[in-house]
Amino acid sequence: MKSNVSALALFAALGIMTDASALPMPGGCPGSSGQSQTSAVISAVPEMTLDGNWQYSYRVCNTSDPYYAGDFALVDWELPWFDDAEITNVVTPIGWGWAVETVGVQNPLTGWGMQDNDGDNDIDDDDALAKWTIDGDPWKDIFDAAYGGAENNPFNDTTQVLHFYWLGIGQFEVAALIDGEDEVPFCDRILSGEDCWGFGFESPYTAGDAPYQASWELLPVRTGDPLFPLGADGGGIPNSPTVQGLTQDVPEPVSLALVAGALPLVALRRRRRR
Repeated sequence: MKSNVSALALFAALGIMTDASALPMPGGCPGSSGQSQTSAVISAVPEMTLDGNWQYSYRVCNTSDPYYAGDFALVDWELPWFDDAEITNVVTPIGWGWAVETVGVQNPLTGWGMQDNDGDNDIDDDDALAKWTIDGDPWKDIFDAAYGGAENNPFNDTTQVLHFYWLGIGQFEVAALIDGEDEVPFCDRILSGEDCWGFGFESPYTAGDAPYQASWELLPVRTGDPLFPLGADGGGIPNSPTVQGLTQDVPEPVSLALVAGALPLVALRRRRRR
């Protein structure tokens, strides 16, 4: 037990989850897409906490065809970060960490921006991007339309992201440390056909729709659409639908999630992680 306590204290110090009991359980993943490099993020309906916040919870699904088991492992994913969303108590499963990252600034310690996401065969700050802000991304078009134009879409001006990333810790490396701690989810990198839950946070705002992006071990990011605190049912952060008086509904093609479309494959440098 002593080793469990010390290990969990270490995980807590790294910003890694130590107790999943408060998280609402997200639903199951959609089936395999039959294609390569596809993902989904399933959101649980937020639940009210004792202190009046809303508890958000996410399951990340690798819906790539299991035939593509190797290079199509998910190793990180991101949500927008707004200071005025008042997000607190961010948690992850053991084996993953989190950080608030700046768009356009690489972070070698977490792997943010450390792979060729912009396709110029170079690893630089331009790779530390929010894919959903770039012309040509399907979810940029969807949110532009939902907000009545690109100039009103708050996600186009994202300057920071909430970055969840795999720590490079294998299942057998931590199994002994968390023996008997069934309430502590453990996740390795997420292989084709697999999923991981235990990601979450609290916010005083109720749910609206927002983009996410996820990336693979050797491939660039793809985007999707889970729930996110925007105050859609009251309150509202600046630029939220409530503040703007907008009532359009954002399409949700796969139960609060996008199965991201497969794109031509490009051999990219392996992301280096600590």
